[in-house]
Amino acid sequence: MAYHEAAAGDGTTREEQFLKGQKLVLCICSLMLILFLVALDQTIVSTTFTEVGKDFGSFDKISWLVSGYMLASASVVTVYGKLSIVFGRKYSLLLAIFLFELGSLLCAVSQNMTMLIVARVIAGIGGGGIQSLTTVVASEVVHMNKRPAIMSLFGIVFAISSVLGPLVGGVFTTEVTWRWCYYINLPVGGFATALLLYAFNPPRPKFTWSKIREIDYIGISSFMAGIVLILLAMSLGGINYPWNSAAVICCFVLGGLSLIVFSIWNFKFSSNPLIPYFVIKVPGVFVCTLVYFFTFCNFMTLVIYGTLYFQTILNRSAFQSGIDTLALIIPLMVATLISTGLVQGSKQVKPVIIIGTILGPIGGGLMTLLDVDSPLSKRIGLFIISGVSLGIQMQTVLISAQLAAPKQASGLILTTVVVNFSRSIGGAIGANLANTIYSVTFSKKIRPYTENSIIRIPDSVLLNSPEAILSLPENLQELVTEKLMESLRATFYFGLGCASVAFIISLFVSNDKLPKKEKKPEVTETPDQSQDDNKSPSLDKSLEFINVHSKN
Repeated sequence: MAYHEAAAGDGTTREEQFLKGQKLVLCICSLMLILFLVALDQTIVSTTFTEVGKDFGSFDKISWLVSGYMLASASVVTVYGKLSIVFGRKYSLLLAIFLFELGSLLCAVSQNMTMLIVARVIAGIGGGGIQSLTTVVASEVVHMNKRPAIMSLFGIVFAISSVLGPLVGGVFTTEVTWRWCYYINLPVGGFATALLLYAFNPPRPKFTWSKIREIDYIGISSFMAGIVLILLAMSLGGINYPWNSAAVICCFVLGGLSLIVFSIWNFKFSSNPLIPYFVIKVPGVFVCTLVYFFTFCNFMTLVIYGTLYFQTILNRSAFQSGIDTLALIIPLMVATLISTGLVQGSKQVKPVIIIGTILGPIGGGLMTLLDVDSPLSKRIGLFIISGVSLGIQMQTVLISAQLAAPKQASGLILTTVVVNFSRSIGGAIGANLANTIYSVTFSKKIRPYTENSIIRIPDSVLLNSPEAILSLPENLQELVTEKLMESLRATFYFGLGCASVAFIISLFVSNDKLPKKEKKPEVTETPDQSQDDNKSPSLDKSLEFINVHSKN
């Protein structure tokens, strides 16, 4: 069957979104630069914890710098997708960039921990939109048969920036001030926005004020409330409050009820549902969302706690730990490019995905072999398989979902948004659960020593401050380090479980193939588009260079 792709659903056609030549290159570069900043922002704060805690005298709230950002980011991904259909991708993306930059500025000038956490939430609201819409825009400006090359670049950018976060954060914190972790977003983000304004000028969507009424406010409110409350409970449980405390139970109950209300409203009563049933009822799309969810649970666990292994167990600086994590990032980059070449050459997506998911549990199992005294060769070797696995899956899963996307108007956009939501929520839940596992395991193992006053430093400080560990006598340093290693190993087992589930689910991915030629889209809502379709513009030589070399 010939491949067809739906129009945007906002009154514009697929062909009107295509770019070529210089504007295509500049548009893709601006999108990658913006995505780089957002992905960097997820992990850059991990090396600022000690200094921020000292400056504001509040170590007990330090984890909210990550949780607040991810809570906000994950809860708005699908909302931006719907807004982009009403107001257009360009203006929705510019709104997200503005909020991200505003949040970054407020973070940089924060005077206390509360202000910093609120600013991180604002940045997260913008960051969630950027993660969602950069992929949507990149998917629209080129045809499907050119898309794997673009998506591979985005996957590499996301992975590199996620791993570079601790390195860059460490350099700024050590050499200047932690505030530059946020100031850096302003000039770079401004430059990327200027490029976007010049290069990306799609036709305006057919907007009328009646479209404002099409926004599902009840669905958005109940969905965001449910997601935030569930993630909040997972962030608080076992760390700030016991799992059986009233605060945690209330968050779980209210969050669950909110999601039940959302589901009933969204699928039964809403005339403009936030997550249309015609999207998630497609098996190929639904399966890909699940694979992405568990893959990014594993990804965030490896990035955050792999870096923490080098800093906490091996006492490496933030810069040195960033260099160490190249054992993960270089295989990831190479695997992403090779998998792109395989997909481009064979037009087959599912076999490539399964190769990646098979390697996931193998890599996860190897990570559990890391120890306090693991030699350099062992550390490098154990990270490689996980890097290859993640690199293969990074964008091929999204391509598979887009191939299976429903052909109704806006089908591609909503499919991309839903899959990106599963990535964001998977990363957020993965990071939260891994943090809970790490913190609870360490507290349980170290409690006998703190309760008997053998160690007089609170376990929360030992978790976040390598300097505190170094202040202990040598025999106690070894004891604490061993308990931290056991706690880290527990998070790696969690990542192994996520990778195993992703492999099982990937067996049911759609067998749809990449199209060889561009075809006329069939959109039931716009029958006047049955005219002969002109051949879409050829891509710039730079993109062809990427395609050719990704095959080699």
